[in-house]
Amino acid sequence: MAPRVMPMTLGRGSSAYSARLIIIRNMTIGLLPGGEDADSISLEGNSSGEPSNIWVDHNTLFALLTKCAGAGDASFDGGIDMKKGAHHVTVSYNHVHDYQKVALNGYSDNDTKNAAARTTYHHNRFENVESRLLLQRRGLSHIYNNYFNNVLTSGINVRMGAVALIEANYFENAKNPVTSRDSSEIGDWDLINNYVGSGITWSVPDSTSKPYANASTWISSKTFPQPLGYMYTAIQAAQVKAKVIATAGAGTNLAE
Repeated sequence: MAPRVMPMTLGRGSSAYSARLIIIRNMTIGLLPGGEDADSISLEGNSSGEPSNIWVDHNTLFALLTKCAGAGDASFDGGIDMKKGAHHVTVSYNHVHDYQKVALNGYSDNDTKNAAARTTYHHNRFENVESRLLLQRRGLSHIYNNYFNNVLTSGINVRMGAVALIEANYFENAKNPVTSRDSSEIGDWDLINNYVGSGITWSVPDSTSKPYANASTWISSKTFPQPLGYMYTAIQAAQVKAKVIATAGAGTNLAE
């Protein structure tokens, strides 16, 4: 019997520790309690192993761009966080909006396990968000056919020697859409055929004591260092906005 896919709405997050072959699909998760543990989706290694081979698909994740009174952190935390060795994760066709911290890959500059991280983001819709689209410390990521709109502080932030293949995405109304900042070591990007719309701005970090770089010239800083290991077809970047708006999020065109 084929599995049934049913829509769900959660007032709490979904976590996976040292698990593999997991699908998180067709869920709406939002307005979680504030604080550092209030991630919508958390994938984190522990002494038993690291989560791997995980598919996060067709979900809607949301918070508020505001402070959460009474919480230690005072703000809503991450949308999709991967830490301590989580690897081989695909994040596709999700709608993430009104988040301060969208996606994390590597919990700190000292997360050396994240060097093995292999992450793919495609056909996601990121709107009205603050930063971390994603924040990548070490490892490799492939980011293609995503729609980025109204990014308030920074977008894809590649750090600590990480390399991101950023291909055929659609950016508009975004501050620092591709950057490297706020770590002791910068990362690199391989930029291929992205659409850069109106409202793109750039800035230097609040503190310049650490190295930083912006992709303001939209020129690659490094060639992606190894084969992806999978087949895919990227649509033209100019088509991404309409495609993703029509297909991303919980209960939306699950056949994609």
